Amino acid sequence: MSKLLITGGAGFIGSNYLNIMVKRYKNDFFVCLDSLTYAGNLENIREIIGLSNFKFIKGDIRDKKLVQKLFEDYNFNYVINFAADFFQNLPSIHQTYAPKLHHAFPALSFDKNANYE
Repeated sequence: MSKLLITGGAGFIGSNYLNIMVKRYKNDFFVCLDSLTYAGNLENIREIIGLSNFKFIKGDIRDKKLVQKLFEDYNFNYVINFAADFFQNLPSIHQTYAPKLHHAFPALSFDKNANYE
């Protein structure tokens, strides 16, 4: 079973991704982290809330303590980012979690030699 953190999953693109993938991949576990600001809406993911392989967490990707706790609690294999505010938190996520991930998808791709400061 893979464990995926989906950031910005209640927005337009993220919710469409989740509505398909959560139903299709029932043996994987999806955690949606979204702050529900201007772009996110719980109505977008209402069909999957309550499914056993899905959990919604209202929170901000820029909250380092929350993100750290989520990684400790769920030990994610993958992160897929759809969050609009992601890049403000890129350095801390890169330094802490990229080495532990099997794969980080395009918006969360890291170059180990890059300086994100």
